[in-house]
Amino acid sequence: MPNTALLIRRPGWRGSRPFAGLPSSPLAYVLLALAITAAGWNFAARDAAHREQARQRELISRSDRLLSTMKDLETGMRGYALTGKLEYLEPYADALNHIGDDVALACPHSVAQVRS
Repeated sequence: MPNTALLIRRPGWRGSRPFAGLPSSPLAYVLLALAITAAGWNFAARDAAHREQARQRELISRSDRLLSTMKDLETGMRGYALTGKLEYLEPYADALNHIGDDVALACPHSVAQVRS
């Protein structure tokens, strides 16, 4: 039977210190700090990407609303031009009332430049 004391005590073994297995090298601490910093930067970049994604979704929604209003304008004009009946101008008149607001929402910088 082998000597168990030799199996437990190996050369270079530090004994029963509780933190004996943790790295004590300054390089390990630098790498740990670098990993924590990278994780923080990644978290901040993720939040910025989510804000940008929400802004782009809102812009697409506003653009879709503007496109729908433009279609209503075109439909009303075409219907009146083909038939000459005033009831076909209702979508045109409704769209004409909303087009300014839709353009202002979809392109706020363009409207500010045009007004000044």
